Amino acid sequence: MEKCLDVAGECKCDLVFGDFTSFYSQKISRKFGFEVIYEIAFDGNYLNYEELPEDMRKIHKVMSHSVKRIQRSN
Repeated sequence: MEKCLDVAGECKCDLVFGDFTSFYSQKISRKFGFEVIYEIAFDGNYLNYEELPEDMRKIHKVMSHSVKRIQRSN
């Protein structure tokens, strides 16, 4: 993720958006300074969610749409 943020800064992007679907990716995104702007639960909103294996459902409860403002060098 660090390389992606570096590239975004080099391309003069002001914001980076990400959709993080597991507890793990959400935790990593917060460590990199992403802020959640919208979340939606998979259960009831994701077609065939109940057909996913139980171990997948345990770590995929919500999708977090997040944003980070890029600090770029001039």
